[in-house]
Amino acid sequence: MTCSLLLTACPGTPTPDADKTPPAVSLNAVAPTAPGAVTLSATATDAGGIDRVEFYQGATLIATDTTAPYSTDQFTVDQRNNGSLAFSVRAYDKAGNVSTATTSTTVAINTLYQGQYYWALFTDPNNIEGSIRAEGVALYADQYVSQQGNLMADGAYFKGQPAPEQSGEAILGPVAFEGQTFLSTLFLYDTAEAPLYFWGEDADGTFSDLGGQQGLVGDAALFNLDGSVAVEGYFVMLRMTSNPYEGLSTAGQLSAGQVKPSAAMRQAALTNVRITPALRAQTRRSLPDQATLAKLVRGRH
Repeated sequence: MTCSLLLTACPGTPTPDADKTPPAVSLNAVAPTAPGAVTLSATATDAGGIDRVEFYQGATLIATDTTAPYSTDQFTVDQRNNGSLAFSVRAYDKAGNVSTATTSTTVAINTLYQGQYYWALFTDPNNIEGSIRAEGVALYADQYVSQQGNLMADGAYFKGQPAPEQSGEAILGPVAFEGQTFLSTLFLYDTAEAPLYFWGEDADGTFSDLGGQQGLVGDAALFNLDGSVAVEGYFVMLRMTSNPYEGLSTAGQLSAGQVKPSAAMRQAALTNVRITPALRAQTRRSLPDQATLAKLVRGRH
């Protein structure tokens, strides 16, 4: 009877060594240029096969992947993450051996028109303070490409005065309509249909100097929910800071209602507005209906 038929091994038969060789692993990280996800990708190989790959930011597990190619896009960043970020990966083989690799990437997010703005709509250039019909704050932290192919700033607005309070999505960027392109500010109602609440057009299509601060000045209108015009007049938007998250207390949330403009910032906006004779004499053009508006400012997807 041969040794292969015995229940016990023949004397001198070598026993295979247990697998003690860890996997080979490397990690790569690519940061976005606008608020979004960091793309992490790992390469892991082992003669006995890879069981799983784990991605970490610090001590926090981001994701686990069991199928090659190993990657994740579940870690998101915005302007608050600007600077160097370190990531690590752990690769486990079928025998339980583990290898670790690390990498870092630089986050440098600077989106179109990003920042916090004080805004006001008024009707009388000779009595701005006394003719304010709405005022509040707008924050811009993100951006997208519209169906017209224009890069648009995106964020949130808050109307604090007069009551009732109003908030919703805020958009700022070039809008082409009736053969002309305007640097337009749009605030939308916070409803499922998201109709237009505010539309402002900067007079010269660029930032103006408002007492040492950047700002926009032009004609504007407020709209009712049914799309009819509620108020026509002029507007001013003063950029208080280029950091859209400055002073916000709620982590991960862009809430314009948390921002309170200082008396100095408000005064700088209202006392440095210059409504030119040409702007006063300008005949307001017709505004697009809601269906047209959606096509003008919405993203491509």
